Amino acid sequence: MTERDPGLDALEALIGKLRRQFETELLARITSLPIDRFAVLIAWVMARNGYGDCTTLNLAHLTAQGGVVKGVVDKQVYVEAWQDRRLGLPDAKAFVRGMRKLRLTQGCFITTATFSEDAASFLHRNDLDPRGWASLVGMLRSAEAGVRLTSQAGVYRVDEELFDILEKGPWEEAKRVFDGIPFHFRIGSLRA
Repeated sequence: MTERDPGLDALEALIGKLRRQFETELLARITSLPIDRFAVLIAWVMARNGYGDCTTLNLAHLTAQGGVVKGVVDKQVYVEAWQDRRLGLPDAKAFVRGMRKLRLTQGCFITTATFSEDAASFLHRNDLDPRGWASLVGMLRSAEAGVRLTSQAGVYRVDEELFDILEKGPWEEAKRVFDGIPFHFRIGSLRA
């Protein structure tokens, strides 16, 4: 049996601590966003993660109220994204009913909290992947949304510039930060 290097153990422990700090800070920033700005972040993250043929980001089909963003992205992906709420089986069933009502086969069910075990099981049985907090962090990383890699060790930090813009505006600045996707902001039609 080979001995573990105490220096390597200490480094791994430090990296783990930094990742937990990052996730705590990121969660705080996301859950403090006004719901209409949360909608922008979610739609952009979905576009950057390949949900639908999102060559443009059209928020006109999303509604935001009561801590949830609901709607259809690119006329083919039903989305519900909840801020700071554990989702249970009734929520999962309502999500699937919403998809079926719109005759959609793709859906993305997101929460900044977690899913109950029975809700996650129900979603998996319906060929849907529940996106809890850990999964949302992964989506943010792959979309390079609100996070920045700080080292080769895979340590991230919150992108303060992005969240400052999401929290305070102006939207023209957001267009610059969200590079690569031509935006069609229709915030006026985003019902809050």
